[in-house]
Amino acid sequence: MTLKPRRVVVALPYINAYRVPLLSAVRERLKSAGIEFFVFAASPSGNDIKRADAIHGVGIQLRQRTIRLGRRAVLVRSLPAGWWNADLVVLEHAAKNLESYLILGARRMFKRRTALWGHGATITKPTTSLTRFAQKLMVSLSTDYFAYTEGSALRAISLGARSDRVTVLNNTLDVAPLQAAFRQHPSAEGPVLLYVGGLDESKRIDRLLRVAERLAADVPHFRLIVGGRGDLEGMLLARDEQWLDYRGGMDLAAKARAGAESCGLIITGRVGLAAIDAFAMSLPVITTEWEFHAPEFEYLNEKNSVVVADDEELLFQAAKEYLTDAARQALLKDGARRSLVGKGIDDMAYNFEQGVRYAVAG
Repeated sequence: MTLKPRRVVVALPYINAYRVPLLSAVRERLKSAGIEFFVFAASPSGNDIKRADAIHGVGIQLRQRTIRLGRRAVLVRSLPAGWWNADLVVLEHAAKNLESYLILGARRMFKRRTALWGHGATITKPTTSLTRFAQKLMVSLSTDYFAYTEGSALRAISLGARSDRVTVLNNTLDVAPLQAAFRQHPSAEGPVLLYVGGLDESKRIDRLLRVAERLAADVPHFRLIVGGRGDLEGMLLARDEQWLDYRGGMDLAAKARAGAESCGLIITGRVGLAAIDAFAMSLPVITTEWEFHAPEFEYLNEKNSVVVADDEELLFQAAKEYLTDAARQALLKDGARRSLVGKGIDDMAYNFEQGVRYAVAG
């Protein structure tokens, strides 16, 4: 008798370009284990549209509607046929996705396994008591949790997730192409810092420019290279400074070239997966202990970064000391390079696979 293969469905708001290598690697791993893997995805909405990083044609398209509830917008997506009989459905842990409550509740009632994946709880922006209640409700209705990091796992457990049903993924990127491009450029020596990422309020670009201006006044030949697009792009275009090198949006080759010219990555706002890019280019991250960092901030430590209390003056002093200490630069660059161990895309795919196999085994 031929056994019916296990089936796993992952439903995403949309598929980011950087997620494709992970999803492909997970699919191949599960295929070899006799488990079918399907990805359902809708289209970006709200602020996600500005990222311009959506990939279409990779997953099965979801129908999507946005419903306004006062000042809030909630999304309702319709899953195509095939999801109900899946051995495991994995949903984003986001309170705004109304269909998730229906899916979680129905599958809980019929004793079918449903997992959440995410930060454990919202940490990148202020939350309301209603949001916290909704996220706790989602956890109570799920059977398993795929946590971005160790900290994400602890947050999920604090909301009621069973510790033995939580899988830590170690969220990451496929940095092999960036590493290969970076190695093509000789590393330059000089007081040059890099910022690459979104130009929006969460990155506190105004603070970045104030700190850089002071560094330029105190550190000879200092330069700040900036790459990215966003609502605050005009703030950089309005500056005409010798120390500011704004290069607009950066593709992989441009990012690698800028990384080779720099001795560190400075982030005055939210730290997220940029930490992984920094490690790929052997660049320490210079930042502060802000309350709204993404989970990947946890990857930073005294061996691979310069992290001070969330104070502009302290950040300026720390960056200045780093730029004028060649021995410390060499030490932290080596630490940054070593920090990728265990955080490759194959490592994350393996963790995901193990969590899926454990979940479908019941």
